Amino acid sequence: MDKETIKNFILTNELFLLPLQSVKEGKCTCNNPACGSPGKHPLLRYSWKHVATNNPDKIEKWLGMENINYGVATGRKTSNGNRLFVIDIDAVDHPFLDLMPRETFHYRTGSGGWHFWFQTPYSVSNSASKIAPQVDVRGYGGYVVIPPSRHVSGGRSEEHTSELQSH
Repeated sequence: MDKETIKNFILTNELFLLPLQSVKEGKCTCNNPACGSPGKHPLLRYSWKHVATNNPDKIEKWLGMENINYGVATGRKTSNGNRLFVIDIDAVDHPFLDLMPRETFHYRTGSGGWHFWFQTPYSVSNSASKIAPQVDVRGYGGYVVIPPSRHVSGGRSEEHTSELQSH
């Protein structure tokens, strides 16, 4: 997914972009040798919940920066009353994949797992492995890493479909 596509997708769907640390030479760009979340935590020291934005000028600025990853805040209400939530499958091959609609926006994550995006008028909570082992939900107060972000393994998130579905 190129940066212009990211910008258009964020603005069209009223999503909130968040700049994240990246990975360079197998290490997080935060330069903390004990970093517990390389390339997945906020770039700025301010609360990411306040930093995430759909302001076109800020998005343009962040997309022009080198060596950063990108995230999208989940669970925020848009003008159509919907909220983004993401099913995060933390496995390359998982039985839960058979239940996921392929027509919704989804992509392979840098670790080889999958993110499936949905919109709903309801507030969805974050959870880890409550639906099934290695299946997380990112909703209100959460965020997900998006393509073309780099993963510590050397992989990159890759887009597969670009239509965001309402459910």
